[in-house]
Amino acid sequence: MITLRNVKKSYRDGDHERTVLAIEALELGDCSQWALVGPSGSGKSTLLHLLAGLTRAQEGVIQIDGTDLTACRESQLDEFRAAHVGYVMQNFSLLPTLRARDNILAGAFFARTSDRDRADAAEELLRSVGLPERGHQLPRELSMGEQQRVAVARALIKNPDYIFADEPTASLDRATGMAVIELLQQRARAASATLIVATHDKDVAAKLDGTIRLEGGRLCCAK
Repeated sequence: MITLRNVKKSYRDGDHERTVLAIEALELGDCSQWALVGPSGSGKSTLLHLLAGLTRAQEGVIQIDGTDLTACRESQLDEFRAAHVGYVMQNFSLLPTLRARDNILAGAFFARTSDRDRADAAEELLRSVGLPERGHQLPRELSMGEQQRVAVARALIKNPDYIFADEPTASLDRATGMAVIELLQQRARAASATLIVATHDKDVAAKLDGTIRLEGGRLCCAK
């Protein structure tokens, strides 16, 4: 269960404070799949960062399965992410000196599985995202779309309880993008995970069970 109460995130803009997200109340059930939509600058990435513990709110409470992220120390947030969260970054954030397979394996660094199981999972995910022959390539040797798919595989390798994906189809053609969304959905269902996908694509949003809509940093609806 994800619960937000009176959450506010602001940044300093010169002498002024600019509020980028303000949500009075939001509750998302376990195992649910959501499209996070809204215009550019509406707060979608900020909300995902808050839910993953990558940034902190100035006010309010963010609880995930009883853990209050707003009360956690940085080390506790690191542990929470390692144990529970798979995150697809909008800019991929692949490690430039690691090959594609090793970038995927990095997502399972803290997983309590054997090296063999992790290696097998990485190979299976490379096949699932259509890159079975690209595991030995460095990020700079991959196209933008290939890097995006590696980032998706990295987020899925530890079978997380929460999958947060920030524009995971932005660099993909239509067919590949839809295949990636279906993979995210399948993995979420198999792991009984909650999936939230930030997207501008109406077709992607239509595939998810519900929609969270933000405008001007405020929650318009979640249904």
